[in-house]
Amino acid sequence: MHDEHTHHRNNKNNMHHHRRAVSAVFLCFSRLLLLLLLLLLLLLLSAFPHSVRASNQAPQFAVDPFQFSVSENSPQGTVVGHVSASDPDNDDIVLSLVSTDTFSINPAGDVMLTSTLDAETRARYEFTVQATDSNALTSNAQVIVLVTDVNERPSFTANMYTRTVREDAAVGTAVVTVDAMDPDTSSTNNQLSFSIDSITAASEQQLFVLNQTTATSAVLLLNKALDFETSPSHTVTVRVTDSGSPRLSATVDVDVIVLDANDAPVATSPVVEVLLEENANINTILHVFAVSDPDAGQSLSFTIDPSTDPTNAFAMDSNALIVADTVDAEMLPPTFDLRVIVSDNGSPPLNATITVRVHLHDVNDNTPMWDLGTNQLNVSENLAVGSVVTALRVSDGDKSAANSGVTVAINAGNEDDTFALVTNADNETLLVLRKPLDYERTSVYSLALTAEDTGDPPLSRRTSLTIRVLNVNEAPVFLRSAYHASATSHVAVGTPLLPIAITDPDGNDVLVLRVENVLFKPPGVGGAVVSASGALHIEASSVTVTTGRRLQAGTYTAVITATGGLITTAPLTIHIEQAPLREVHMTEDVEGNLYIRTATQGQRILVNGVDVVKGVTRTAATLNAITRYRCRHGALSHTFPTNLNEGLEDGIAWDTAVLAPDGLVYAIPSVASAVAIIDPATFTVDTTTMAEFDGSAGTLRWAGAVLTQDERRIVAVPTMAEGVLVIDPWARTHDVHAVARSGANDMWRGAVLVGDGRVCGLPWRGGYLLLFDPTTNTTDATSVAVPLENDGHRAWLGGVLAGNGLAYAPPFRATSVLVIDAAKDEVRTLPVPLYTEDDDRKKWSSAVLAGNGKVYCVPATGVPVVLIIDPHTDAIDTTTISTVPALPSILWSRAVLSSKGYIHVLPSDGDTVLVIDPNRNTIDYTSMGGLGNITANAVWKTTVAIPSADDNGGGGGGGGGSGGGVLALSGDGATALFVDTHTCMEVLETGSGKGG
Repeated sequence: MHDEHTHHRNNKNNMHHHRRAVSAVFLCFSRLLLLLLLLLLLLLLSAFPHSVRASNQAPQFAVDPFQFSVSENSPQGTVVGHVSASDPDNDDIVLSLVSTDTFSINPAGDVMLTSTLDAETRARYEFTVQATDSNALTSNAQVIVLVTDVNERPSFTANMYTRTVREDAAVGTAVVTVDAMDPDTSSTNNQLSFSIDSITAASEQQLFVLNQTTATSAVLLLNKALDFETSPSHTVTVRVTDSGSPRLSATVDVDVIVLDANDAPVATSPVVEVLLEENANINTILHVFAVSDPDAGQSLSFTIDPSTDPTNAFAMDSNALIVADTVDAEMLPPTFDLRVIVSDNGSPPLNATITVRVHLHDVNDNTPMWDLGTNQLNVSENLAVGSVVTALRVSDGDKSAANSGVTVAINAGNEDDTFALVTNADNETLLVLRKPLDYERTSVYSLALTAEDTGDPPLSRRTSLTIRVLNVNEAPVFLRSAYHASATSHVAVGTPLLPIAITDPDGNDVLVLRVENVLFKPPGVGGAVVSASGALHIEASSVTVTTGRRLQAGTYTAVITATGGLITTAPLTIHIEQAPLREVHMTEDVEGNLYIRTATQGQRILVNGVDVVKGVTRTAATLNAITRYRCRHGALSHTFPTNLNEGLEDGIAWDTAVLAPDGLVYAIPSVASAVAIIDPATFTVDTTTMAEFDGSAGTLRWAGAVLTQDERRIVAVPTMAEGVLVIDPWARTHDVHAVARSGANDMWRGAVLVGDGRVCGLPWRGGYLLLFDPTTNTTDATSVAVPLENDGHRAWLGGVLAGNGLAYAPPFRATSVLVIDAAKDEVRTLPVPLYTEDDDRKKWSSAVLAGNGKVYCVPATGVPVVLIIDPHTDAIDTTTISTVPALPSILWSRAVLSSKGYIHVLPSDGDTVLVIDPNRNTIDYTSMGGLGNITANAVWKTTVAIPSADDNGGGGGGGGGSGGGVLALSGDGATALFVDTHTCMEVLETGSGKGG
C-alpha cells in the first residue's frame, strides 16, 4: 500500500510539473504578443499625436474582488479564472499578480495554476491582480481562489505490522491494532472502514476478524483456535477504504507469528466399545487406542481412572487395555464404562479422556447349588397321586438368564416312574407323586438327582434324595372270593385239601389265619406255631388247608378269617364223599410185636383209641423248631487267626466298616492284614478273599471309609498308608491309588462323601484336605488348605454330607466345625463358642444327618453336649442336648442312624449305649448288662447300621439275620456285637458257639 501511495503522489507531482511547463510556454508567447501590440500602438500614437488627451486615468477592473474555484488535483497551467480590466484612456493595460507564486496571469487576463494544490493544506488563496496602463497608472483588484477538495487515498500509519500470539490464546484475543489516516478533510471523503483483504491460506479465512474501535483504527481479533503445528505463522492483509467517490483504499500486511504451546492429546475415537468374556485370560488385550499429540516429540502415558475400575480387573500395557485379574460377571453390571486418561509430558501436561464401554459376557462358571433342607423324607403310603412331595430348591450363581436357568432331572432310583417333576408358577421344581405308593412293593426310593444349568457348556451338580414310605395298615387280601374243595372220607388227618393264597399289602404284618370250624386248619409253615385256640401265625403268602380230623361223608362249611391289623374273611366249602372201607393187615414178629404198614404219609393209626403216630410227629416238630431257633441266633462261624491281633498298635485291627449293597459288611484294615467281610445274616466272617496286606508293620494304615455315590465301590482314606484303598464289593477286588502328600506328616482319619461325588479325607495331621475322585481314580492332597488347630494334630475325625451340598465335620481336638464346599474347593470354619483355641479335649467323634435335616455330632469324651448344626443357617446348638452322662470310664465310638430314625452310639470303652431321638431332641442311655467280660475287654471301633427285614419289605422279628440293629466289631477282631435296635441285643463270642 505504501508503494501505491507513493506512486499516487508521484503522479500528482508529474501533473503539476507538466502544467507548469505549459504555463511557461504560454506566458512567453503572451508576452511576445503583448510586445507586438505595444509597438503597434506606439506607431498609431505617433501617427496621431494631436489626439492624446491632456490628463490620463488609471485602468479599471470589471469587478473587485474576483473569485474563482479550482479542483485541488488540477494540473499546472489550468486556467482558474479570467480577470478583465479596462482603461478609460484606452491605454494598453498590462495585468500582473502580486504576492502569489501559485498562480500566474497571461496578457489576456487568464489566471492560471502554476503549482500543485492541496485542499487539506490550503483551501483558500487570496492575492492581488494589478492592471498597469501604458502611462504607468495602476489599479488593483483582489482575487480569491477557493481550492475544491478532491478525494484522496487513505494510508496506514505503519508500513507493516508484526505480532506474536501464543498457540493456546483464547478466541477473541486482540492480536494488533491498526491505525489509518485520510488526507481529505471533508467528511464526505474521510470516513474510513476496515476489512480483512486476505489471509495466507484460503482455509484460514475465518481465523481472524476485525473490530473497528475508532474512526481511524481497528483491532485484529482471534476468531478460531490457533494450531502451531499446522501453521506457525499467518499474514493478514488489512484494507482501509474511505467514503469518497470513487472510494479509495490502502492495504497493510500484519504478520502473526504463532508461539508453540502444549496441545492436549487427541484420541481417534473418544468412545470405544469392547466385548469381554468373563473367563478371559489375564493379559488378554481388549483394545489398542489410537491417540496422537499435535506437539512434536511428546510421549504419551495411559492410565485407568481407578474410580471406574473398583475391582482392579484392568490395566494398561502401553496403549493397550488388558485384563489384569479375574473378572466375575456376578460382581459387575453387564455393561459399564471405564475411563482411560491419556496424558502428555508437556508443561503443563495435558490429557484426553477415552470412554471404554465394556459389554461383559457372562460365562457359565457357577455350578447349581442344591438347597433341599434334608436329603431324607418320610412320605405316607396313602399320599394322593398328584400331591407335592417336596420342592427341589436349587439356585445358580450366574448372573445372566442364559446361564442361571436350572433344570432338574431324576437320573436313577425312580422305580416305575413313581415320581415326576413339574414346574410351578414361581419357577420352582416340584417333586410330585405320579403313581400310588405301595410300601410293600417299594419302601425306600433312593433318587439320584441332577441339577443342570442352561449355560453353554452346561454345568451340573448331583445329589441324592431318600424317600421312605411310611406304611399304612391294609387288610389282607384273599385271591379268591370263595374256596371249594372235595375229598374222600378215608383221608388222613392233615391231608391237604386246597391251597389258600393270601397277600398282605403291608408285607410286614404278622398275619393270623383262623378257620372257625376246627375240623380244618392251616398247617404250620415258615416256623409258625399253632395256638391253643386254633389260630395260626404265618409268615407266608400261600398256605394249604388240611383236615383236622377224619371226616364223615357230607358237606362242611367254614369261614376263613385273615387278620393283619385289619380283618378279611372268605367262605370255605368242603364236600366229603364216603370212601370204601379198607382192610389193615398186621404182622407179628417173634417177640409178639404187631406192625401196621401204610403207604399214606401221615396216616393215623389208633391202638385202643390212642394215636400211636401223633406222639412221634409232635416230638419231631419240637426238635425242628429248636433247630430253627438256634440257627437264627448262631455264633460267628469264622474263627479269627490267633495271631491276628498280636503286635497291634492300640490293639485296633479294623477301625471302620461299610455296609455294601450286597448286604455284607466290609471292615477296613487299620493294622490287620485282611479286609474282614462279615455276613450279618449268618454272623460269618471272611478274611481270606482280601488278605494281601502286610500287618506286621503295626502301623495305622486306613481309618475312615465311605460308599461312593453310585454305591459301586468303597473308598478308604490313608492314615499312614501310601494311597487310597478302593474296594469293589461286586468283584471282591481292591486297589490302592497313591497320594502325593505335601508333607510327611499329612494323615487323614475321617472320610466323608462331598457334594460333587468325591470322597474327602479329613485331616488328622497336616493342613490339607484329601480329595479322591472315584470316577477317575485321581487324588489331590495339596489344593485345599485347612486352618490348623491344635498344631494340626487330631483335628477332625468324622463328618457328614448335609442337604445343602456342604459337608460338616465336628471338631475332635479342634475347636471349630469344618465346612467343606466341594463345588468351590473351599473350606471355612464355624467356631464352637464353648471352647477356646487351646482346648484339645476329645470333643466329638462323628456326625449323623438326621431325618429333620440337621447334623447331630455325638461326643467322644470330655464333653457332655450333643452338638447340633443347622445347615440352613450354620447355627450351632450346644444347649438343647447337654445331659450326656458323665461316666468317666466311657468313651463313645462312631454313631449310626437306625431305620427308625434314632441315633445309636456304641461305647468305645464301657457298656452303655446312647440313643438320641432327633425328633424330640432327647437322649437316653442303656447299659448292656450281662455282657460280662466281653465289653470289659472289647473296644468297639467298627460300627455299622444293619437294616431289618422290615426295612426291606420282609417280615419282622429276630436279631442278626432278620432284625435291624447295629453291628460292631472290636478293634482286636476277637468279638462281634449286634445290638437289636428294635427289641433286643445279642453278643457273640468268636468261636464260642454261645448266644448272648
